[in-house]
Amino acid sequence: MRDLSNHEKNEVGKLTKQIEKQNNDFNNILKDKERLETEVAQLQEQTIDLQEQVCDIIIIIVLAKLVSVVQYNNKI
Repeated sequence: MRDLSNHEKNEVGKLTKQIEKQNNDFNNILKDKERLETEVAQLQEQTIDLQEQVCDIIIIIVLAKLVSVVQYNNKI
């Protein structure tokens, strides 16, 4: 009977350690998930900013090209 009780205690101890490790792993994964979600949000904002900058540059290039065409046509 004692052997069974000791064996059960050992098994409970092992299982408790496994559960604690899995809980720690889970908590670490949750922290990583939150950190990565924040990083993704920041990168999305940066992407939007860069897209706006690219659009602005394209507009400037097109306007500069139009100005040069108008100036060329005025010389003719």
